[in-house]
Amino acid sequence: MDWREFAQEMASMARDLLAQPSVDATLERITASATELVAGCDAAGILLVRGVEVQTLAPTEQLVRHLDRLQQRVGHGPCFDAARMMGFLLFTDGEDFGTLNLYSRRPGAFTEVSEDAAVMLASHAAVALSSARTHAQMEQAVATRHQIGEAMGILMSSLHLTEEQAFAALRRHSQENNVKLREVARQVCEEGGVPGRCHRHGAEPDGTGL
Repeated sequence: MDWREFAQEMASMARDLLAQPSVDATLERITASATELVAGCDAAGILLVRGVEVQTLAPTEQLVRHLDRLQQRVGHGPCFDAARMMGFLLFTDGEDFGTLNLYSRRPGAFTEVSEDAAVMLASHAAVALSSARTHAQMEQAVATRHQIGEAMGILMSSLHLTEEQAFAALRRHSQENNVKLREVARQVCEEGGVPGRCHRHGAEPDGTGL
């Protein structure tokens, strides 16, 4: 392998990963890059294992999903023999994104060069995933704050509450019904009030309407 050329391809891939618009798009680009850059790799996917549950993300073909399901069914893996399968953890400090699994249809197709290339790819992939997830979390936080503010405005207008009372109403309903605050806010925005409570009982002495 021409490592100088490979380094240039890896740098291009890293920029491409960071430019992806979402976590899902980043995952898909990672697995596609594995088949393009790792010698002998015919298919790739990212495997998440949570307890006994196995989830396959961004498989490049159905073969990957089939093998992961088979692994879940028999309770151990890998289902491909070691000569045709390689797995690499995707992680950064404090974050674990699963395992990048690479598959070959030809026994012995993976070499030490393949392994070295995959290690470098996995390292870049983990950093890109961390960045994509952080960006997605920030976008969700902004959207959640906006929706909570909109829900508070609805309660303030319909029940003549102060800003503090409106937020207390949302929080109380969230806690009493074991529902996330953002979900309560979404329901208020859709229904024009806290579901099933405000319209029946009106405002209680504390002015929250709950």
